[in-house]
Amino acid sequence: MGTFEEGSIMKFFDPHNNGMYSRVEKNISGKEMKFLHLGEIYDGVETERDWGDATEDYILEETSTGTILKIEIQTSEEFKEFFEEKFPTALGIVKNLSENQL
Repeated sequence: MGTFEEGSIMKFFDPHNNGMYSRVEKNISGKEMKFLHLGEIYDGVETERDWGDATEDYILEETSTGTILKIEIQTSEEFKEFFEEKFPTALGIVKNLSENQL
């Protein structure tokens, strides 16, 4: 929930309305989107966290055969396992959607 304008706050929720909130650090249309993670949301309450430079950076790179999606993640050891476990599945869904659009 939110907008993708640079400097704006985005909220990311799971099916139980818990999640996290982040600031859009960079938005270059069709090229790059970068988020700085700021805190968690549980039961509707936002709690700021000191995660330092915890970021997700999504970069689209055009090639002669298509587009490559690169993702650069900076995270604490606390969340490393989460990204290693969840991202391959999520990226598989993104790949499937992008390759099977009409």
